[in-house]
Amino acid sequence: MRVFILLFLILNFTISSMATDSAADEQVSDINHKTEISTIDSLNKSAYNSIVLGKYMHAIDLVQQSIYKCKSINYKKGLSVAYSRMGTALLQISDYSASLNYLELSLQISEEIHEDRISAGVLNNIGSIYNTQKKYDKSLEYYRKAYIIFFKYDEEVSCANTLNNIGLVQYYKQEYDSALYNYYRALEFKSKHSDSLGLATIYSNIGLIYADIGENSMALKNYKIALIVSVKLDDKVSIGRVCNNFGDYYLEQNKLDSAKFYYFKSLEASKSILRKASMRFSYEKLAELYERQNEFETALHYYRLFTQINDSIFTVQISENLAKLDMRKEILQREQKIELLNNEKLLTESEIARQRYFIFSLILLVGITITFLLVFFFQKREKSRANVILLNTNLEIVESEKQ
Repeated sequence: MRVFILLFLILNFTISSMATDSAADEQVSDINHKTEISTIDSLNKSAYNSIVLGKYMHAIDLVQQSIYKCKSINYKKGLSVAYSRMGTALLQISDYSASLNYLELSLQISEEIHEDRISAGVLNNIGSIYNTQKKYDKSLEYYRKAYIIFFKYDEEVSCANTLNNIGLVQYYKQEYDSALYNYYRALEFKSKHSDSLGLATIYSNIGLIYADIGENSMALKNYKIALIVSVKLDDKVSIGRVCNNFGDYYLEQNKLDSAKFYYFKSLEASKSILRKASMRFSYEKLAELYERQNEFETALHYYRLFTQINDSIFTVQISENLAKLDMRKEILQREQKIELLNNEKLLTESEIARQRYFIFSLILLVGITITFLLVFFFQKREKSRANVILLNTNLEIVESEKQ
C-alpha cells in the first residue's frame, strides 16, 4: 500500500511542477501578448498619420514592422489594418498592382473576423483603384459594397464620401441622372453634420454635369457655391479646380474676358501650393484663349509655359517611376526578411516545445524508474522477511517435534 502511495506522490509532484511552470509561462505570455497588441495598434496609427502627411515610405516602414509583429502573435485584426495601411500608402504613390494585392489580403482577413468597418474602408480604396484604371463597373461594385456597410453603422460622413465616388464614376460613364442623384444624397449626409470638407468637390462635380447637359444657370449656381466654400476653407486645391471649371464654362460661351479672369485666379491659387497639374491646365487654356483673340505672341508665351511645366511633370513622373521601382525592391527585401524572421521564430518556439517535452518525459521516466526500483526493493525486503519468518517457524516446529 505504501508503495502505491509513494508512486502517486512522485507522479503528482512531477505533474504539479510542470503545471506550475506552464501557468507561469502562460501568465508571462499573456502580458507580452497585450503589450505587443498595444505596440501594433500604435504602429498602425502612426502609419496612418504618415500617409496623411504624405510620408509614404515612412508609413510603409511602420507597416512592415506591424506586419511582422502581427504574424508573430497571430493578431488578425492588426494584420488586416496593417495590410490596409500598406495598400493605401501604395495607392498614393500609384503602385496600383501592389496596392490591390495588399487591400485584397486585408479584405480577406477583415471578412473572416467580421470586422465590417475595416472592410468598408478597404472596399472603398479598391473601388478607387478600379476607378483610376477606368474599370468603372468593378469600381461601382466595390463602392456600393462599402456604402452598404457605412450606412449600416450610420457613418454618414463616410456615406457621403462614398456616394460622391459613386457619382463620379457614373459621370465618367455619362449616366448623368444617376450621378446627380448620388451627388445630392451625398450633400444631404454632409449637411447633417455641418461637414464642409469635400463640399466644394461635390458642388463642383454637380456643376460639371449641368454644364455638360447644357443647363448653364444650374452649372453656374453650383460653381459659385463650390467657390464660396473653397474660399471659406482657404482650400487652394479646390479654388484652383473650381476656377478652371468657371474658365471652361465661359470659354465655351465665348466670354473670353470672364474665362481669362478665372484662369488667372486658378493660377494664383495653384502657384501658391505648386500644384503643377492645375497650372498646366490653366496655361493650356490661356494659350487657346489668346489665340482666339488673335494675340499670337501672348498665346505663344502661355503655350511655352504649358510646355515647360508639362515637361517638368513628365520628368517628375519618370523620377517617381524609378523611385517606385526602388521602393518595390526595398519592400520585397523587407518582406523576405520578415518572413525569414518569422520562420526562425517558429523554429525556435518548436525547439523550445521539443525540449520541454523531452525534459518532461525524462522526469517522468526517472520518476517511474525510481518507483519501480523502490517497488522491487520493498518487495524483495518483504520476501526476505517472509523467508525469515518461515525459517523461524520451521525451526520452532522442528524443536517442538524433538521435545
